[in-house]
Amino acid sequence: MTTRNIETVTSNRFIEFMIEKGAVIGWYFLYIPVGNNYDLSLMPDANQRLYLKEKVQEIRQTKPLFAIDFWSDAPFVIGCIAGNRYIHINHKGDIEPCIFTHFVQKISMIAQ
Repeated sequence: MTTRNIETVTSNRFIEFMIEKGAVIGWYFLYIPVGNNYDLSLMPDANQRLYLKEKVQEIRQTKPLFAIDFWSDAPFVIGCIAGNRYIHINHKGDIEPCIFTHFVQKISMIAQ
């Protein structure tokens, strides 16, 4: 989620679309600048983070979707969940411990 799409990805239209497609969980990850060519203007500000926190609570109370706010719900998952209770599957199908840390270790699977 960025400053440019916060209204879209929290809209009733988008939430209903997710539900229609069978989603039961929606996890909002805030834009975090990484790498060399980041754009700080895309980072949600304090007011937008508060808006998201309130919107996630509303979604939980009114929709059959469990919405999670990466920023505000961290206490519920005991902090960072990278590689422990969460994995990220990138566009190549590789498994990474975190959406923000692009580290892939190739593991060979041998059928027994």
